[in-house]
Amino acid sequence: MASPMASQAGAVIRDLPLLRATLLRRNPGIQLTPRRWLNLQEYQSKKLMADHGVTVQKFFVADTANDAIEAAKRLQATEIVLKAQILAGGRGKGVFSSGLKGGVHLTKDPKVVGQLAKQMIGYNLTTKQTPKGGVKVKKEEIDIFEGVKDNQAVRLAENLGFKGPLQQQVEAILVNIFGGIVNCAIIANGITKACRELELKVPLVVRLEGTNVHEAQRILNESGLPITSASDLEDAAKKAVACVTKK
Repeated sequence: MASPMASQAGAVIRDLPLLRATLLRRNPGIQLTPRRWLNLQEYQSKKLMADHGVTVQKFFVADTANDAIEAAKRLQATEIVLKAQILAGGRGKGVFSSGLKGGVHLTKDPKVVGQLAKQMIGYNLTTKQTPKGGVKVKKEEIDIFEGVKDNQAVRLAENLGFKGPLQQQVEAILVNIFGGIVNCAIIANGITKACRELELKVPLVVRLEGTNVHEAQRILNESGLPITSASDLEDAAKKAVACVTKK
């Protein structure tokens, strides 16, 4: 049985068409356009519903093929559904870059789950609702104590599209970050640590804005490194250009 919150949400959704019609009738000059404000993966939606008393199928999230095998064993079900988690419809008729057809598979054999997961995780799934190259089904596992490894950083950069020839003689670096939820002081400490480890030789201009920004600026200014703080993006751009012209 659904919780009062879930029931209330359902009532609001049911009333939306009536509210829309009433608003348009009273204000014929208004144009209403639907807009998506929240994107949730299927497993995130299921967890929210389960937390509020809505009955959903038992499920597990797998980041690797081994995770999928273990999840299949824990489910102890006669039939298992394996679904790729991307924000696009038509997954069942999609095609992976690995050659696997279909982003939704049913099987009664837990051993098959691992084989399917290997052809899903790390590959792009293309459906009628995705970009031409598809959407990658992947999560990069990072050790919170060891941090990001060099090979992981390379893969992440490739996934972001950082390919092709690189500028070999960089004369200045500009960093512009808005730390809304993330504490700017943490970002500043990370920047200074990276500069020391890489033995940075070129000027670095940093513009930070958001939570604890004043402490972050203090960390940068007192680091003893060739780092220049900027108040806004325009100021940062001017200082970066000035650093180059001084050479």
